[in-house]
Order: sequence, then C-alpha cells, then structure tokens
Amino acid sequence: MTRQFIVQLENRPGALAGLARVLGERRIDIRQLAGGGMGAVGYAVIETDADEATAEALYAAGLPFIAGEPLLTTLDDRPGALATLADRLGVGGVDVFGVMVVGRGQGQLEVALIVDDPARAREVLGIP
Repeated sequence: MTRQFIVQLENRPGALAGLARVLGERRIDIRQLAGGGMGAVGYAVIETDADEATAEALYAAGLPFIAGEPLLTTLDDRPGALATLADRLGVGGVDVFGVMVVGRGQGQLEVALIVDDPARAREVLGIP
C-alpha cells in the first residue's frame, strides 16, 4: 500500500512550490495532496507514485517529514462523525499525525489516517 508523507514546510509564499519542485525534478507524481499552515509552520500530506524515491527526495532536500501506511476507515457523512472518530482515538491514547478524506459517496466518507500506533488505532476503531 502507498505511504502517506506528512511534510513540514515553512508557512511562506512559495513553500508548496518548493516541495512540488523537489518531487517533480525526480519525476515523482503526486497522487493525493492536502495541507495547511498557520503562523510560521505549514505542512503537506501527500501520497505519490514512488514511496522510496519520495523519502529520498524529501531527505535530500532537508524537508522534515514522517511517513506511514494509511489506516483506512469509513465514516457516516454527517456533521460530527470526524469528531466522534477523533475522540475515540484520543481516549484510546492514539495520536493522529495526518488525515485525508480519500473518498465520498452514498452517505459515507473514506478517511486515511496516519497515526503513532496503527495496531492500537485498529483496536480502538474495531478495524481488522
């Protein structure tokens, strides 16, 4: 399965372009992207077509990152569903590093999570 990378960026104009350039110069295709920033710090959550090459490119560029295999779960597409999921993980002692909605349809959301303890998260959420 593809890994997700949570990449720390400076929150400044051009930071996302720099990340995209680092990957593009190595012919790495970004398949999924989410991100944001506040204050001095920004981030991007990405999936690419080449996990090892992505890790090597980020490391070579000096971009701090963590990577993990996304844990997929499905939620009802309704207000508060994500809060319920996050509460369950928090009470279970699981830290969420990244989250991305990767699918939506028929009243359901498919969510990919990067967490500090995937085994514990599966246990807390009842995911095999």
